[in-house]
Amino acid sequence: MLENETSYKRLNDYLKERFLDVAVNDNGEILTFSTFEKEYNSLLNGVGIHNVSTKDFLNFFGKDVLDFLNRISTNKVDDLNVNEKVETLFLTEKGRIIDDTTLMRFDYDYVLVGNKDPLQKLQRWIEKYIISEDIKIVTDDKKYFLLEIWGPQAESYLTLICGKFVDYLDDKNVINVNVEGLIFRIIRNKTADGKYYFWIFGEEFIAPRLIEYLLSNSSVFDLSLIGEKPFEAFRIRQGYPKSPNEINYNYNPYEVNLISKVSFTKGCYIGQEVIARLDTYDKVRRELVGVILEDKNVDMNNLNLYYKDELVGEVTSLFVSKEFDKIIGLAIIKKSNIDESMELVAADELRIKKFKVALTKLPMKI
Repeated sequence: MLENETSYKRLNDYLKERFLDVAVNDNGEILTFSTFEKEYNSLLNGVGIHNVSTKDFLNFFGKDVLDFLNRISTNKVDDLNVNEKVETLFLTEKGRIIDDTTLMRFDYDYVLVGNKDPLQKLQRWIEKYIISEDIKIVTDDKKYFLLEIWGPQAESYLTLICGKFVDYLDDKNVINVNVEGLIFRIIRNKTADGKYYFWIFGEEFIAPRLIEYLLSNSSVFDLSLIGEKPFEAFRIRQGYPKSPNEINYNYNPYEVNLISKVSFTKGCYIGQEVIARLDTYDKVRRELVGVILEDKNVDMNNLNLYYKDELVGEVTSLFVSKEFDKIIGLAIIKKSNIDESMELVAADELRIKKFKVALTKLPMKI
């Protein structure tokens, strides 16, 4: 085991050896473990286990951590107790999203879980505001693993695995679990449309044994490990934003359905004045919507949306696959142009290639 290998790489390599039928892309990501249809169906109707250990994990130490993060992020975190978590955003001064994160407090430190970022933009942005505070930040991509548990059977399945521990879960606490000598934490999260999904979080050295335990106790559940391809189709269909497609410097929390992670009562944070104006004067002009393209010959990204000759939005995510007879995607579009009866066109910047686009509400019914 090489010292410079990340937790994600070690776990990914193990999974490739364990599942001989995996399909892998050029970046080494596992696209599917079995078949697209089986894994996609588990997300919609059963239980899907998705490895998201690529996320960034920032360890914070020091007596000023909560007060400091409360001043610079969007949600109230200064009253966070041990074994609790809170979801909070970091914004630019213009109210645009730097990252969507979850802060967890443990006995001796805090762990901030953010999205994968090789350039460490979030950490560098946070550090520039630390002046005299008692705060130390340590980045550790070799210590933790993180699994997401999705699907309508997820809670019942976790009750089978973890027993009574699941009964104590709410939207804020972090529960410590010991199953067969495997010690990890479980967390419940809620999407913007009110659906629950769960995290299994722990130290990377137990991950292979834990995954074997999870799979060997599938019981009556429609359980699958989920590759990146079916999860991307599921994510787009549900309308869940991700980094860097929808979570980036171009959009504010209203535009990508993350406004629930903003507190309007706690006081100041960076970007607060802009968000307050948007709320007070109803100035939110763009919205996240679903798009469907009938033409399956789309072979490009960076598509803009036009109504007649007017630029009205941009496509942020596309799922192009033989498994669907249509191309589905997400787009950010002017609210004044959200009308499913309107005929829109997607085109590249030079408008050489054009594709007819239909708008659809989220989650998509396809």
